[in-house]
Amino acid sequence: MKLVDKKQKWKGQFTYQDGYSDIDQYREVIFEMEIKVDNDSFVGISKDSESKELFDKPASVKGFFDNDMISFVLKYPYSYYRDDDGTLVVEKGYEHPDIQYIGFYDEDLKEYKGNWEIVVDQETYGTDNLLEVVNGGFQLRRID
Repeated sequence: MKLVDKKQKWKGQFTYQDGYSDIDQYREVIFEMEIKVDNDSFVGISKDSESKELFDKPASVKGFFDNDMISFVLKYPYSYYRDDDGTLVVEKGYEHPDIQYIGFYDEDLKEYKGNWEIVVDQETYGTDNLLEVVNGGFQLRRID
């Protein structure tokens, strides 16, 4: 699918597990992206319903389209997370890790569907690295 418009608005949702036990629920978060497309690459901003009140500027987005695939990296202005009590915590002194998204176009639903992941911790043991990764799903469709 070739995209030729320069400015585009997209809307979707991402999900993540709220906790670590099997009985925990998945949290759904609505987000919107405004991107500028140049050939198959794009850059822009993103705001979501969970974090938009926490930051004084939006998250940045950089990615590309390749046939029916979308891939992008989302970066929040600084670190934030949900603590054990469920409270959102902001740490302006720390950089938020990149969040990698990859999805594929569903022709029937007219939207992209895929997964995201973020490395939240990394420990080195000799020459090996142990990564703690959090992931979830997402859906995204163009709205303009």
